[in-house]
Amino acid sequence: MSDGIPILKVDDILIVSIQQSPTDRMVGELQINLMDRIVRTRAIGVIVDVTAIDLVDSYFARSLNETALAASLVGAEMVVVGIRPTVAIPLVKMGLSFQHATTALDLEEGLALLRSGGQRRRGDRRDMSHLRRFRAAARGRT
Repeated sequence: MSDGIPILKVDDILIVSIQQSPTDRMVGELQINLMDRIVRTRAIGVIVDVTAIDLVDSYFARSLNETALAASLVGAEMVVVGIRPTVAIPLVKMGLSFQHATTALDLEEGLALLRSGGQRRRGDRRDMSHLRRFRAAARGRT
């Protein structure tokens, strides 16, 4: 991409690593480019990594939500990873959430969710037993 937001392909999953707070124009280009790549590569999942971002504005949050919905309409699940507390708290105070995307702590957890068939569905926080098992296994516990 011209603005430096890379879209990488790993097997049938696309990974977007956003390294700085994007401008509105960058967000619009990302939406178009990402949807194009999902269709062209027949991706089953998309991970958007926002670990490097200190601030998420309402336009960016709404755009991610819209992109997740659009991705689901063409058969891909979106997982947003790396949301810091300093990002999460303002989003909640603004009344925003990622209704159409699943969230995970980090890239590894996001990949595991997509590869498991997205057992934890969008917005479903009730059954997280598989996530606890995954985290325990990652720490070497059973």
